[in-house]
Amino acid sequence: MAAATAILSDKLHEYPQQNVIDGSGGDSAAILDDCLNSHDGVLQLLHRYAGRTFCTPGKRLRLDAESYYPDYMNGTGLDEIWMCCTVPIVTGVIDTRTNKAPFREGEAHVLTPNGQVISLQDLISANPETVMGEKITAFSKALYGDPTWPIVSKKFDNLNPIPHHLHWSKWEVYDINSFDNPGVSPSHYHTTAMGLYPFVTKDQFLACMKRFGKGEYNGVRHLSPHTMMHIDNGFVMPNGVLHSPTNLCTHELHVTMDEHFLAEDLTLDGRIGAAAAFYACREQDYPKDKHEDWEYLLRNSTSQRIRTWTSSGRIHARQSPPKNSKAMVSTPSGSFTAIFSATRSARFSDSPSSQAEKRISAPSVPRCSTRMAEVVVWENSQCGITRI
Repeated sequence: MAAATAILSDKLHEYPQQNVIDGSGGDSAAILDDCLNSHDGVLQLLHRYAGRTFCTPGKRLRLDAESYYPDYMNGTGLDEIWMCCTVPIVTGVIDTRTNKAPFREGEAHVLTPNGQVISLQDLISANPETVMGEKITAFSKALYGDPTWPIVSKKFDNLNPIPHHLHWSKWEVYDINSFDNPGVSPSHYHTTAMGLYPFVTKDQFLACMKRFGKGEYNGVRHLSPHTMMHIDNGFVMPNGVLHSPTNLCTHELHVTMDEHFLAEDLTLDGRIGAAAAFYACREQDYPKDKHEDWEYLLRNSTSQRIRTWTSSGRIHARQSPPKNSKAMVSTPSGSFTAIFSATRSARFSDSPSSQAEKRISAPSVPRCSTRMAEVVVWENSQCGITRI
């Protein structure tokens, strides 16, 4: 290590024994060189575990049984792994040791040769082309302004379906595979609710939203078709589409952000208050002064996209996509290619395919100069999370 590095007082909640390096002190470039030289160009990324206050772990993330419910998370269990995320996520969890959200929750960090950790974003900022390569660096600058890793890889695993929700900005790609779901029968009955039935009226949807948090179930998922999930298959979920992902361990890719709106106030995991429905909404997506204004929610154009996509769209297997169905999945923060039905784009003018023409196209994935690998470091008894 070139010089003494500054250490932050906060710790990552899963790794309380590892010091967190302050990457703003100008030492990040030297630390990056040390990491690359020590591991033949491989950055050792830490798994980042997180929990949602409205979810119950399905316990397929291969943790030790006692690690799913850390005693400092006030009863919330770990049901997600985040990889390559360069921003903090928003879960609603409060660390009882600090009485605030876990420090840099979900944000990717790299293990250094001396056992300390540093934010992946700090290393990217120090030398983006070394970490990501020239093409990904240019791509991320065009999307975000500053260089950052543009796509998040994560897994979520829940005992029950996730509450019906939507994302104002981010698109998602889901992969449900047999490795993450051992022993699941092909004849299972795991379903995902998607969008709204085409016959649902504005008044019906508004009535559900006005019942939010009033004591009885608001019933919004009753307005949605449910689709059987295929093991070793996947699908795309556009932004603005209501969905309630199934209770299977799911690998998900999306652009680097974490935001959602919860539309359902009662699940098998408990009740959700009206204020909690909006807590993860970004101001640029949904203004704070419009929270719990259900008429405003209905007037938002996203609601119409929910209905038209469901009435015309079809989900297609990754292995056999329909002819002429490749389209650019695009958000204000990122773009990548995926397979979904092209028939839906004609149903609303502000379609993803038309948006994609106005935005930057995703480059072919380059061969980066740095390889990234996930490393398990919590087998050491000093760490708080135990992998099996």
